[in-house]
Amino acid sequence: RGNDESIRTETCTTSFLRTYIPSFPRKWESRT
Repeated sequence: RGNDESIRTETCTTSFLRTYIPSFPRKWESRT
């Protein structure tokens, strides 16, 4: 389903940013 893919993409993007930005706001995590 497209929705499932979108959620996976967002999760990957968040993890990717967190890898380079340790102080990434947790607000984005709650977004998921």
